[in-house]
Amino acid sequence: MSQSIAEARVYDRFFPPLEAASVSLWSNGLNELARTVLPDAMDYLSRFRAAVNKWESHPDHGAVHSYNVFQGMMHLAKLDGRFYPARSGFCRAAAVLHDLFQFLPMEDPVSRQHPQRMAQAVRYFGAKFNLSTQTVSELARAIGHHDDSLFSKKPPANLPYESRLLAHADRLYGAGLSESAEELVRTALLRNRTGGFQPQGWHFIRDFTLEERRGWRYGDRWYSDNISAVRGDLQGNFQTAAAQAIAEARKAVFPDVAASVYGADYAASRQVLADWERAVESGQPVAVRLVGKNPDRNAGEPILREAPAVSPSEIVRYAFSCPLPLPVIPGKPAPTGWFIQISTAGAPRLLDPSVARFGSADDFLQAINQALF
Repeated sequence: MSQSIAEARVYDRFFPPLEAASVSLWSNGLNELARTVLPDAMDYLSRFRAAVNKWESHPDHGAVHSYNVFQGMMHLAKLDGRFYPARSGFCRAAAVLHDLFQFLPMEDPVSRQHPQRMAQAVRYFGAKFNLSTQTVSELARAIGHHDDSLFSKKPPANLPYESRLLAHADRLYGAGLSESAEELVRTALLRNRTGGFQPQGWHFIRDFTLEERRGWRYGDRWYSDNISAVRGDLQGNFQTAAAQAIAEARKAVFPDVAASVYGADYAASRQVLADWERAVESGQPVAVRLVGKNPDRNAGEPILREAPAVSPSEIVRYAFSCPLPLPVIPGKPAPTGWFIQISTAGAPRLLDPSVARFGSADDFLQAINQALF
């Protein structure tokens, strides 16, 4: 049996052809992968299966994200005139594995180190499969370097073409598949904002210099802001012709799409603030507290703090500038991220003070543009 046929069978066994409607096939393949390479580690296997199930349904880095990345890799290859069906198995495996380490039951699953950790795992277990040494090396390098642009690193010049495809598809298509530059930007902005806007989320925009934003790294979150993550995506290092063209198209439409998405976000925030102020002025009972990131990584609930007994606008300023009780990291800004939870007659509403503090939509959008370009 030729090496290429043997490798294709390995890919089809563990990483069956990806279909958005049947991503559970990937979980079955990954569980079989674990049984094959770790036949005696039953406790680890049970935790591995739980981790794979979590990965499968994760909204940002799970099975649907991997499906988008794989299809994006195939699309970019076609645009470049370099589509090789024989390598689709390699691309499937790279797409499925590239973010998986974030979910595995390891001692220290540090999010920002997941590319390198997964690359190490691929090198370690690759010998147990019927894969060539070259294939294992290429797969490990593709995964290990897929987030280089998020750490202001320039990927090695000699990375194989498929390895560059993984990084580019992750940046361009990870949030959704579309041939419309406007839709690519819109889905990316909405996914990014959804991740940060929650009781244990992080502020949308802080008052940083451009130099401070250049120091942003993947995973900074409470030590940075949401718009710095958006900047990191826009400033990605694209090395193939198709990816470069699509990246430039995204940049061209970004101001208009951002005005639509973020303008609506601003209007919603100011509406919450206005309703809160009217309730206070009319004498309605209003329960206000601050919610934020719990320093206990194993805690499922945010930490709470009573809001000061001052006006709504003063509480907004206080929540924006008040640091969170998280560890101080040398060289990083102080961690912030308090959100305001407001309860009146209806369900509690969440307010991001970093958005509500702006007096007008124009001021808000101007601050965004200054932060990005």
